[in-house]
Amino acid sequence: MKISFNAIMCTLGWLRYLILFVVLGGEVRSDMPPMPHAKAFTSSNGQFIFMVVPGEGTTGGSGDGVGRGTMYAVTSEGGIRELWKTDGWFSPRIAVSWNGQYIVRIEDEYIGNAPRSDSPALSFYRGNSLLKSYYIGDLVHNFSKIKNKLGRYAWVTHIDIRDVTMEVVTCDDKIYNFDFRTGDLFRN
Repeated sequence: MKISFNAIMCTLGWLRYLILFVVLGGEVRSDMPPMPHAKAFTSSNGQFIFMVVPGEGTTGGSGDGVGRGTMYAVTSEGGIRELWKTDGWFSPRIAVSWNGQYIVRIEDEYIGNAPRSDSPALSFYRGNSLLKSYYIGDLVHNFSKIKNKLGRYAWVTHIDIRDVTMEVVTCDDKIYNFDFRTGDLFRN
């Protein structure tokens, strides 16, 4: 039986990659969280952009590690102008107010471990100053409704942002309306 040199090299090529994969411990799983990356969030009117960048040590879970963020205004010439900055935190989801003065860190998904009642949920900011924070235990009353879907736990089913209000529907069907400017709850 005659085997060509190219066939041997092709087989050795695949074998080489397989050995490298096994030796280097290349574990690939579908339930592993993606590494966090820089993100941009805009206001509903498109006039303001908040960019958040994860810092070293951020693994993808909500609120872990450190990071920084910058709020920009879109200029009439089509450029951007820096308004203010945050430092010391990263979040994979941010709501931006209509006027660029306020943001809400939305910690709506936990990867790996189920959230606890003292896990962060919502944090309201004016510029880089924290106004008010809520924990999952403040908003979710039936923790059995927080389901594990491929290693991810979500306590929110819907968020709707309007000019000065943010409506949040939890996994146990509670509806909350917050004042974007203060973080206070409106009476339902």
